[in-house]
Amino acid sequence: MNFLGGIRYQDMKLQGMSQILGSHRQLTKGLTVIIEIDEMRRSLSTLLNETGNDLTYICITKDYNRYIESVHLFENSHHLLMLNHGSRSQALQQALKIVTTTHVMFMTAEESISFNHQLLNDKTIIMPKRLVKGTEDGYFNDIFKEKEAEKELFTEEQSNELEEEIDLQSLHPAAIVVDVPTQPVEPVTKVQYSINMVLERLYVFTGIIFPVLLIDHIELQEQETEHRFILDLVTSADISLVYDESIEFRSDEWAIKQIMTKENPFKSVQYYASLMAKRHNPLVIRYLQFKADEMLLKISNMIDRQEIERIQAFSQLQYDKLNLSVLNKGQAEELVIAYCFPPYNDTSGNVMAKRIFVENSRVDVIYNNMDRIRRKDETLMQIANHLIDTMFELNAPQAFSSWGSIEEFMEQGLEIFKQYKNKYKRLYSRAMFPASHFLAFEIKQLQPDIHWRAEFSDPLHTDVNSEIRFSSINDSAYTDRIKTLLPEAYRALADDNVFNICELMPLAFAEELIFTNEQQLEYMIERFDPDIQNSIRQRAKTIPHPTLPQPFYELVTSYYTVDESKINLAYFGNFYDTRGFRELELVAKYLELADITNFEIHVFTNLNNKVLQFYENSEFKQYMTLNPYVNFFEFLNLTNKMDGLMIFDAHTKEIKEINPYLPSKLSDYLGSDAYTLAFTEEDSILSKQEHHKLIKVNMVKFSQYATAFQLLSKKINKELKIY
Repeated sequence: MNFLGGIRYQDMKLQGMSQILGSHRQLTKGLTVIIEIDEMRRSLSTLLNETGNDLTYICITKDYNRYIESVHLFENSHHLLMLNHGSRSQALQQALKIVTTTHVMFMTAEESISFNHQLLNDKTIIMPKRLVKGTEDGYFNDIFKEKEAEKELFTEEQSNELEEEIDLQSLHPAAIVVDVPTQPVEPVTKVQYSINMVLERLYVFTGIIFPVLLIDHIELQEQETEHRFILDLVTSADISLVYDESIEFRSDEWAIKQIMTKENPFKSVQYYASLMAKRHNPLVIRYLQFKADEMLLKISNMIDRQEIERIQAFSQLQYDKLNLSVLNKGQAEELVIAYCFPPYNDTSGNVMAKRIFVENSRVDVIYNNMDRIRRKDETLMQIANHLIDTMFELNAPQAFSSWGSIEEFMEQGLEIFKQYKNKYKRLYSRAMFPASHFLAFEIKQLQPDIHWRAEFSDPLHTDVNSEIRFSSINDSAYTDRIKTLLPEAYRALADDNVFNICELMPLAFAEELIFTNEQQLEYMIERFDPDIQNSIRQRAKTIPHPTLPQPFYELVTSYYTVDESKINLAYFGNFYDTRGFRELELVAKYLELADITNFEIHVFTNLNNKVLQFYENSEFKQYMTLNPYVNFFEFLNLTNKMDGLMIFDAHTKEIKEINPYLPSKLSDYLGSDAYTLAFTEEDSILSKQEHHKLIKVNMVKFSQYATAFQLLSKKINKELKIY
């Protein structure tokens, strides 16, 4: 964890800062809390009445109606209400400009605070006691595991009686047996953050109280930062870091976590706190840096060798002991654009994470906040977290294809890219979610020599029914610009359709084009003339969805039970117009007609009213068990409990000349211990797949269902009929 967003404090002289900066604002001793109130469940008036005159609230809302309803609460108060028309970072900047207290803090709508202002001074950063745990899981423990910290504590105790005799060696306990190196270490890469990015990062760490003059200093110093922020903090004599037990910072989520976890003695925190008194000695700092780099190099080499079991062990420790992303700081030369990405649970994002894992190279990722339309699953970070340097979460409006959302995503993404543009040699974007390719295209225009790989999960221009997908680009100046930038052969095809332009831009400019199968490629390029088709084929690669290694299937243990005497089938996923509940009923029907009854279909899907109604009205529900969705890693583990995993082709006959769709679930199924039952269209790409655990049957030749099932029963040695 990089406290305060990784802001570097070295050389910061907060004492006398007001003389350096000028008296552009009159500050009174106290605290201003900046809070977004749109998600607040409790009464706003209750919040404003909780504190005394030394605590000021600046409340921000995007909701005009809420602004009108609440503005009367601020008429006779020193609190302020702001109506935000822009991004969060813009609102925070405006709020900070009107702060008149010495200190400021961000707070979320679900939390409350009680505060003792007497602890404030102009150079103190105050951290509530909940963030002591954050320190334990933070920078130093990113490097030293708990057992090593305990070992060094023990060494320190043994050396107490020698302290008077030992001079510089006593400054670090391990230095008794290890020579402290004096050679300089490589300088840490410095980067530049815009003030918008700094504010976004500060906002994440709610509950940290910091001086207002610090923000002014950030702006003046152009936000120079380093990754090893905590090391700078420990060695700086100009900053006081206080863990204040008088600050009671309450959060339901935090309380639940405390109840569910054991008390931690924070031994490594105590140990490193003891070093703060010795922070002026450069030998100590050099030694700590040397040991940190040494350990990171060992673990990095292990990951390069792809020792999967050890990677899993580290992944399980990362939230308590070791953050593997520390290994990758500054190493990424490739930027991945994935509008939806873990921890948000979405097929497209999961596939992108698996791509990163399989390619085994360090990357940065730009993705969007998806809280409104996607559920979070933090365990998904275990797929590729050990290969990610930095994740940049944008806050564009969440939508599938609306132009306003895409435009905001591009603007915020370009702001980030401009800060790091000299870092990247390669660019990877993936759609579905068109915004990814739009941002990648703009980056390609800014940096033409960057190597762009663009992936299409499915055709964009037309849907599964061969209808043109359409979403308007409500900006004629933008479409005119695109037409001028496109090669001449493509210009006549350009219009104001998001999905059309989203295909044309990468097809025209990307150095590599990734398709999941050959039929998808041919389907997508059939609308172009032969010259364009040849150009696309020369740059195209067909790469199926990645399959994770078997250890990932054991990361989470599912306690779902099955009747081992039955042949257990499973269907995972939504039901669509071209792939629905009716397919499951047909399987049950034709197995029953063949006198095959010893089976159960376990369905894991979105249990909406439509699905429940299908189930209640089904004549074959005795063979089915409905279940809600499960998280990704539990899904992988569940596949190992089953005998057969059911997958169905989309119906495209008489709709499309070729079937371009290869279901992404197939890649997960083929990594399982179970067999896969594939119900295919004739000549579909799924029908052409070959695997020793894949059993294929033509989905419209119902008499073959029993034959396929008989083959499965022989492979798993289970009876076909209940006697």
